[in-house]
Amino acid sequence: MATYLGSVRVGRLRPNPKQELAIIRLPVKLVDKIGKYAHVFEESSDVIRIVFSNDKELKNSVQQAVQSDYLKELEERIRRLEIAIEELRNTIASNSTNPPTNTKNKKCSGRDLNPGHGIESLLFHK
Repeated sequence: MATYLGSVRVGRLRPNPKQELAIIRLPVKLVDKIGKYAHVFEESSDVIRIVFSNDKELKNSVQQAVQSDYLKELEERIRRLEIAIEELRNTIASNSTNPPTNTKNKKCSGRDLNPGHGIESLLFHK
């Protein structure tokens, strides 16, 4: 499980007029990461994972571990969705086999446009 370290605002750096970079200042708690390489992985549109290393190139085993963690989380989310869909299916199936009975409303032909006749009597009168 991840530990919350704080929040920082994403800044902007323009090394030249045609280039713009997003800059993140790490929280003070991560001062020991100064000088290390930060390998950045995009997990979704709003989620990134940063892996710090002394090596400029990240080893394949680390990349695979990060990707497998993401796949495990994705599999868990899909499993929960499948369970929710199955519950929804069962609810719909049970509702279709047992339609609600309304004995208070009296059916009419619906041809009369006067109030109290037609669909209004089914919807508004109890």
